[in-house]
Parts: sequence; C-alpha cells; structure tokens
Amino acid sequence: MPKHRSITVSLVNIGRLIEDLHYGSYSRFWWKLNNKENNIYFPLRIGQKTKTCLNNYNFFVTIVAGNKDDAMLPGYLCQCNNYIGQIENDPSKAISLVYVQIFRNKTRFSGPLVLGWQDNNIVQQLSSDIPFAPIEILIDSLKIFIYGIGASSYENWRNADNQIKKRFEGETPNNVWKNSGQIKKYDGNQLFGLENSLIQNILQHKIPTCTSKEWDNIVIIELLYKYHLKRCTIANINWHQFFLDWLNQDNPIIELYSQLQDIYPKNYEFSDPILRAAGSYNITPWVNTESKYQFWTKSSQPTYERTMLKQLNQMGFLVSTPIHMPNSTRTFWNCFKRALDNNKKNCDGKRRILSIIADKFTYVELRSNLNVGDHTIFESRKYAQINGYGAPSLMKLIISHVKLKEESLKQFELFFTDKKNVNMSSYKTDNKTGLLVLYLQDHKQALWKKFRELYPDGMRRSSFMARLDGDRFQYKKDLGGLCMTCNECGYLVFAEIEKIIDTNIINPNIRKELINESQILKRYLRRDFSNTGRNMEYRVPD
Repeated sequence: MPKHRSITVSLVNIGRLIEDLHYGSYSRFWWKLNNKENNIYFPLRIGQKTKTCLNNYNFFVTIVAGNKDDAMLPGYLCQCNNYIGQIENDPSKAISLVYVQIFRNKTRFSGPLVLGWQDNNIVQQLSSDIPFAPIEILIDSLKIFIYGIGASSYENWRNADNQIKKRFEGETPNNVWKNSGQIKKYDGNQLFGLENSLIQNILQHKIPTCTSKEWDNIVIIELLYKYHLKRCTIANINWHQFFLDWLNQDNPIIELYSQLQDIYPKNYEFSDPILRAAGSYNITPWVNTESKYQFWTKSSQPTYERTMLKQLNQMGFLVSTPIHMPNSTRTFWNCFKRALDNNKKNCDGKRRILSIIADKFTYVELRSNLNVGDHTIFESRKYAQINGYGAPSLMKLIISHVKLKEESLKQFELFFTDKKNVNMSSYKTDNKTGLLVLYLQDHKQALWKKFRELYPDGMRRSSFMARLDGDRFQYKKDLGGLCMTCNECGYLVFAEIEKIIDTNIINPNIRKELINESQILKRYLRRDFSNTGRNMEYRVPD
C-alpha cells in the first residue's frame, strides 16, 4: 500500500475480553505491541469492529475467535454491503480480498491501518478497562511473555498454582534458579523479571485481590471496590450484598446476569474485573458473541466445573439461551415457525421467509427455536445476500407482452368474415365473447398458410393460433351433435352449390347475391323446416 494513502477509520464496537484467550496459553496471539520503546501492549478484543470508507464504499472489519489454522487464534472477517468475505488469518488479506470482489481491483490495504491500530484514540479505547496488560521481557534470544501476576489460595505451597510439578527453595532468587539447574548462564533476578522497571512498578502498586473466603471482610472488599468498581458503577447500589449472597449459598456456581438483575437496572453492563480480583472464575462453555449469559464459580479449583459445563453443552443438555424467555420473544419464534411450516422447501418458500432473520441469529438459536437444518440456514443467508432480506427472487423470468397493431387485428377479422374460410352459425353464440360461433372450413394449419399468403406482414403464427383458441372458432371434428343436423337438413348440398356458384358465375355481384340466397335458404331449413315439416319451394332467379 502506498505510504501517501490516507484513510479514515472509526471504531464501531470496542469488543470484549475473553479470559481463556487473553489471559491463557494463547494470550500472546491476542495482544499487539503499541509502543516498542515502552513495551506497551493493547488487546485484540473479540467482536472489535471498525469501519473504513474506501472508494465511497464502507468496509467493516471484525475480529472473531478462530481462524483457518486454529480455533484459539484471532480471525478477521470483512464485510462490504451484502458481501461477506471469509475468515482470514491476516487482516490485510481479509480486506484486500473483499476489495477485489467489489471493484475487481487487486489493490492491497494494510490490515493494522484499517483496524485502527495506528490511531492513538482507538488504541486508547481498546486499552481501557483491562485488568492486566501483558509484559514482554527480552533476555538475549529468550522472549518471556507475562500475561498475569497473582497468588493462589494454597498457603502450604506458598500460594503457588495447583499444577505445581516441583519446588525449589532458596534465600534469594539467584539461589533458587541455581538450584533448578536450568539455563545456568542467566541469574534468577533476570528470569523472574525482578530487574524489569515495569514489574518493579507493578509490585509497588499491587492490584488488590482476595479469595471467596474473604468476601465477608469489609476492609478487603472496600479495597476491591475502590480499585475496580468505584468509577464504573451506579451510586447507592448494594453491590457487597451480591458477594455475601453468593458466599452463603451452597452451590458455588451462579448465572451472572440473572443475579445482577436484582440489584442493577435492565441492560446494565457490569464490569467483571472485580469478579476475577475477588477470586471467582468464568466457566461459561460458550463465547460472548453466542449468548450474554455467563456462569461463574467461587470455587478455588474451577477446572472441574468448567469441564462439566462444557461437556453438558456439547451433549445438548445446556443451552446458551434460556427456555423461559419473555412472552413477546416466544411469540415471535412461534409465529416465525408457523410461517415456515406453511411454506414449501424452495427458494420462494422457506428460504425467502428465513432470509429475513438468518443473518441476525446464530445457527444454534435458529436450530433450537425453528427446528431448521444447517443447509436451510446457509441457503437462506445466501438468498438474503443475492435478493435482499425477504425480497422476491431476482431469478424469475420477466415476460413482456406487446400489443398487436390495429391493422393486424383488422386483417384477422376480415379473413374470418370470408365465407370461403368460415360459416357463421345462425343461432349459437360463444359464452365468453357473446359473438356468433364460426365454423372453420378447414383445419387451423391450412387456414394459417392461407392467411400468411394473403398477409405476409401480418400477425405471427403464435398470435394467430392463440386467437383461434376457445369455443367461438370450431372445426368439423369439434361440432359434436351438429353433424347430425347438417346431414338431416342437407347442409352438405349447399356447400356443393356454393362451390358451383363460385366456379361458374363470373359476375361478382350476381355471385354474391346467389351465395346470400343460399345462406338464407339454409337458415330457413334449420329454423322452420324441422319444426313444421311443410314442403317448400324456392326459386333461384335466372
């Protein structure tokens, strides 16, 4: 990316810290060095979202847990309008690939710049409200990454961790390290970080902590309150009662937000560093982006509770969203499920309806509340990206109809008023149009060829045949019971007479008059002769 390129970055969502990621064995991947001279780190928060305007398009980059290589490493997801890229290991690749898809241009952008890591204001916001900023100590080729300083409740082990393997004792740090027999070219003061200026400053300003057994000690609790909670809580809140109730209950596990709603207003965001400083542990088996509900324990050994909840969640006995949800929420899910059940499994059915909310809920929530499969959810999200949320499908064929010219319609009417082509019924009408029925003198294909010869620039065959559909135009084989009447009244004789007139009479006026007289006689036979049975005599003029 050129050095002169300048872009504006804004922080949309600051994100959250996850204890297992930011203060665990993978913590070194979740912190970035802000100032190399002062060795200051800032966190890569889960859900951190920034907005950048590139070429008049807004690009959103979000940090998520897990990438293509490891589920515990940070991943980067870029979105522009309705296009959502894949989760990438590198932020530069994430935004550059989406930029290629939008503009078909292989311009590359700096991921740290787009995420705002070079903006002091954004870095300052990301660094706010963190319980402990990691420290890095360099000793020759050794890099020591310290992501936490604290003490356990094991007094017999001198407050060491419960996973201790071997213990070395000595009067000084150097003697302790010498007794270990490890990396002898370094002394204990260096490896323990005691000569580092930042660690010395932390030891002088030690963060107050305690265990659950000390929650009834008002002096210790007041220290915790002043350090962690005083600047970010509501006045006149009996926050100490929260710890006392937890201390007195037999069950060490609580659901945090269910307990806090008794003392804090709705939608209040509680600062959890005080919980960690008070000796409690987050044992929630799902990430914060899946559900806001969290399980915490006051036990000094949270491994057992964390493993138990994780196994229950994997077996399906533990859900991230409570079953007893508000009536309005349950009504929403029931109505949506009813709409899905009443539609077919196609693009214009279930997928179109589910596309309205498919991007707003997780796979787990949609499966549990709507009883739909992962494939349906995936196809619904794809439908929303292509057509919009709940919009009609864009794939349907649009058929345009062109009206016939007035000249073409007149040609058609003129053709079917010629008695060479049709015979008009004297009494029978079409129910749909109310016009007299016309009996075709020949089959439709032969009439079309004749029409085409007379009017080569007239209407097309499809329009011609479409106008012959229905009950008004009938051919011999479709006359039904009328054939018996024709035979009885001798209509076939009149057809032969008309052929003789047409062949032998040259004068057109006389020919037309004779044909009309023949038609009058034919109608008389149909109307009167069959009813009266009288003999008749009809004279053809000479």
